[in-house]
Amino acid sequence: MPSVSCPVNLIHCLLVLILAGEPVSSDLAAQSITETKIRLMADALRARDSGDLELARRNLLKLSEMAPDDPAVKRLLKDVRADLADEKVRLNSEPKIGSPAASTNLQRAAPAAADSFERVGRHGSRDRGRCG
Repeated sequence: MPSVSCPVNLIHCLLVLILAGEPVSSDLAAQSITETKIRLMADALRARDSGDLELARRNLLKLSEMAPDDPAVKRLLKDVRADLADEKVRLNSEPKIGSPAASTNLQRAAPAAADSFERVGRHGSRDRGRCG
């Protein structure tokens, strides 16, 4: 009979360990989720601050899946989307090199630049004469 009680005791011990370990594993899982949320938020803020709005948006989308009701995440995602839209409008409104608008802007700016260089050249040669 002692050989039968040994497996029963072993099974009993394993059950106790499994049941006792369950709250610990759920705590670790919750901690892991919290750490993931913190990392995603930090990565999103870092990306936004460095100008990588697309990376910030992707991190915030992942974060919003994990915390769909978080007002801070919603607000930040809204801000990043607005910044992306503004950037897209700005890029589309800038004249492209070789386009008629770019040529017109260059033609308008050229006389002012020439005048500016001419004034600097006159003052520069006069100043050099005094120092020399």
